[in-house]
Amino acid sequence: MLSVILLIILFLAYYNIKPYEKAELIRVIDGDTILVKLKGENKRVRFLLVDAPEMNNGGIKAKKFVEGVIKPGQELFLEKDIGDTDVYGRALRYIYLKEQDIGNIKKSLNAKLVDNDVADITFFFPNYKYLPSLYYYTKLK
Repeated sequence: MLSVILLIILFLAYYNIKPYEKAELIRVIDGDTILVKLKGENKRVRFLLVDAPEMNNGGIKAKKFVEGVIKPGQELFLEKDIGDTDVYGRALRYIYLKEQDIGNIKKSLNAKLVDNDVADITFFFPNYKYLPSLYYYTKLK
């Protein structure tokens, strides 16, 4: 009986934790990195599962695409996968424009980059929760 009660408590605790963070866009750094205000601090955020070209190698197209979708001051919803940051200290997240879209990779800004041919699919181990869905949605649709 005690084990059942503990399982129920763990279940409720897990589902009461929001799987995302709210952030405010400060600026677009490049095609796959943004600067946001997160929990009162400025934080660089790297889009999970996508890789846009570097700025000196055609990346301006990806940056302009992102700037056309999101604007400074806009509220964004950031979903974490397993890992929190990369080797450069950037938060690794899936980016959503609407709270109700969280968990639907097709609605993420990450997917929009690939779908509009301004970024390629990549992954940062162990962050690959949506890799099959993203690949299916953008490459096999």
